[in-house]
Amino acid sequence: MEKQFKNNAMKKSIDNAVYTLMKRGIYPSSGKVEEIIGKGKSHEKKYQDYWKEKKSSLTK
Repeated sequence: MEKQFKNNAMKKSIDNAVYTLMKRGIYPSSGKVEEIIGKGKSHEKKYQDYWKEKKSSLTK
């Protein structure tokens, strides 16, 4: 249960970071997203994949 909560919280942080950057007209690169959510937070493959999926859905 705790792990699922952490997973959902991280995805929400990524969502918010990507949205914030896009709203400001800044490309949501992994480095820029990490500046918002914290360094090293998105190094797990599942979060990198989620970031790529989110980014591509918003930049099309």
